[in-house]
Amino acid sequence: MIIQTLVANGHHFGAIGGYTQRQIELFYHTIIKDKHAQKADTIEAVNLGFNGGSQTTQYLKDLRN
Repeated sequence: MIIQTLVANGHHFGAIGGYTQRQIELFYHTIIKDKHAQKADTIEAVNLGFNGGSQTTQYLKDLRN
């Protein structure tokens, strides 16, 4: 699963064999951390969208500029 995650996120399968175990762990944990941050951002955006109001208007303005 770790190798699959690395490949799915742009690492070349042939190059991974040259990585140290520490590099593999760092790349994997960075990918997972980024995915969690993206999920949190999505949840926050959906929540903000449902709440509406001036905060949503400002958030959309910020995203579009």
